[in-house]
Amino acid sequence: MSLIYQQVLNQILADAKKYGVRPQPACSAKDLADLQARARMELGTDIPPGYAEFLRQHDGFDWNGLLIFASKTVPIIGHTDKFIEGFVDWNLGFRSAEWKNEFVVFGDSGLDLYVYEPQKKKYSARDRISLDEAESYSSFEEMLTAAFREHL
Repeated sequence: MSLIYQQVLNQILADAKKYGVRPQPACSAKDLADLQARARMELGTDIPPGYAEFLRQHDGFDWNGLLIFASKTVPIIGHTDKFIEGFVDWNLGFRSAEWKNEFVVFGDSGLDLYVYEPQKKKYSARDRISLDEAESYSSFEEMLTAAFREHL
């Protein structure tokens, strides 16, 4: 599968390597199946194929202020005391107010959240505090590409 974000991700990984930062390993098939089941059961949504494909390469991502959630909470490679939160657990914590249930969040940049609204079939970057829409995207892959470009 040709991933539209692969070129910019490769740039990030090359830069990270210069600083001794290694990418997260691939998500196992079992962890991906568990994530898909938990997302349906606990969040009421399927994960998009693009997110599943990303996780097959890297189970989570943490670089230059951008965090893409992992299949479950996992240690950041090279650290024993730093973790990338799991997708379902982060979203359950985020949904402390019922009105937030309309959003499924895939990542956090400190300023923006990268979200999907299943009822509207819409991907967007939203202000982390107000949840005002900053940018909309036609697909998960387009959203991830924009997030990566902003954090090169």
